[in-house]
Amino acid sequence: FVNGLGGRVGVLALDLRDAITPNLFAFRKRDLLVEVCEWLADGHLPIRVVDRPNVMLLANEDKGRTRLFSHLVNLSCDVQPSVSFAVAPRYAGGAVEILDGATWKSADCGWKGRELTVRADVPVYKTLVLRLKRKGTD
Repeated sequence: FVNGLGGRVGVLALDLRDAITPNLFAFRKRDLLVEVCEWLADGHLPIRVVDRPNVMLLANEDKGRTRLFSHLVNLSCDVQPSVSFAVAPRYAGGAVEILDGATWKSADCGWKGRELTVRADVPVYKTLVLRLKRKGTD
């Protein structure tokens, strides 16, 4: 609900007591969680993983919301050859760079609307660091 001052409150109750799967946020539960988070944020999440389980993603935007830095950690038992992300419209189609050691390099990636697919091996317990820029910014 939205309170009298415009603040947003969302409640999504998950009962973990009878969970029979380790993937507690699978499919519809995950979609509901994303919808609630986007509604609470009054817009789109800057970035989220759409096709890989067992990954952790941290993201930070600069103050002007022209650059987005993301840090993905592969917590699964398999090497991930690519990762797809849903990205906020302000970054869709923009430049994508990957951190290689201490150097930013252009990422091997493709855009399909707001979905970004980055082709880069992410070994088990290793990271993928990306920098996205708004389209038309340097």
